[in-house]
Amino acid sequence: MRFLPRRQKPKVECSDDGLGIFIDGKLSTTFTWRSVVRIEAFKADLFAVDLIYLEFWFDDSTSVRVHEEFEGFDLLVNLVERNFEGILKGWWRTVAFPAFEENRTVLWSRSPN
Repeated sequence: MRFLPRRQKPKVECSDDGLGIFIDGKLSTTFTWRSVVRIEAFKADLFAVDLIYLEFWFDDSTSVRVHEEFEGFDLLVNLVERNFEGILKGWWRTVAFPAFEENRTVLWSRSPN
């Protein structure tokens, strides 16, 4: 009998400068905090449960998403709340309830210069 290889849990590694995202143990994406222009949170309805995401937007209108099942997500949330001045307080509850709704919320946006 042949078994499929077990996939590794996606992982996010944070530093003072930015973060790296690892998929199947391989570095997939990196970015610096300075490059972020907006942070949004939203929830995906997965039928029986919801999954909360953070989405980081950049000047070129691209974005990167990570969700609460990523290893290191709790550390990422703490770091974002600490390092982005003026981030929406109590955002988790705003996104989490009511259940099974997207509840897309802008947590932080860079002020126009």
